[in-house]
Amino acid sequence: MSFGIEQKRAFFVLVVSVLIIGFANGVKLEAFPKILNSSGDNITLRWEDISSPSGKDWVGIYSPPDSADDRFIGFIYLSSCPNWKKGSCSINLPLINLRSPYEFRIFHWDNSINARPVHGDRNPLPSTAHFLAKSQSVTFRNLNDPAQLHLAFTSNQDEMRVMFVTKDDLKSYVQYGLGEEGLDEVAEAVSITYKQSDMCDAPANTNLGWRDPGYIHDAVMQRLKPGKRYFYQEFAFLCIGEGKRKEGQHGNIPQSQPAEPGAKQPSGLRKGNSHNPASSWPYKRNSCQVTKSKGK
Repeated sequence: MSFGIEQKRAFFVLVVSVLIIGFANGVKLEAFPKILNSSGDNITLRWEDISSPSGKDWVGIYSPPDSADDRFIGFIYLSSCPNWKKGSCSINLPLINLRSPYEFRIFHWDNSINARPVHGDRNPLPSTAHFLAKSQSVTFRNLNDPAQLHLAFTSNQDEMRVMFVTKDDLKSYVQYGLGEEGLDEVAEAVSITYKQSDMCDAPANTNLGWRDPGYIHDAVMQRLKPGKRYFYQEFAFLCIGEGKRKEGQHGNIPQSQPAEPGAKQPSGLRKGNSHNPASSWPYKRNSCQVTKSKGK
């Protein structure tokens, strides 16, 4: 029995496809925990049963999870794990709250695959030709956690500006005062955002690499007394029907510049980060569930 050229070609494609699918289906990739509390928390990536591991096998980091294979936002070589040659190992890495879930995918890559430079630094760009496995999605408990906190001076010596970012357009404000338990003053924040169409030119206004910036909240703390340390807490409310959810971070105000030689200004230390569950902070209103991130 003889085969024609087209039949041989189809048979070859079928065999290769079966081999690749079988190779991929045998590999397992797990990411845990599935829900993270705070930006910067670690996850563990654990993979098993890579039958022919290569020193160039890699795991891609994807956010959002429906990103195409070649749209990874970062990658790690599996050889960064000491036992990678066994085909099973695990690594830990911190994740930043990008206001969208993550997914992880493993790809096989060896010297038979052409290397291309990336960022002009002569390092090869990983190939996505040989997919092995992907994880379930990983997300943060609260995608609206206030993030990217910034403190700044204004043109007035008794003021300081607090800015932070959330995923959605939430009603927000900053409470502040002279004591950690006495945040008696309130500064309401205004929020703004920008769209892809607002950017001037490519690549900023193209789909490649574009990420929704969320909403930037801006509040000004006023009537600050010279030479005093102030504590502050920023909050954001998400209202759905009668329910309201509140998030925030807490810290101290850094020292501002003196208005003139010898003048004293509000002083303090920069804030830190940690996480407390919602149950650790009392309700401000009956309809508000509260979470809090606190630091000194």
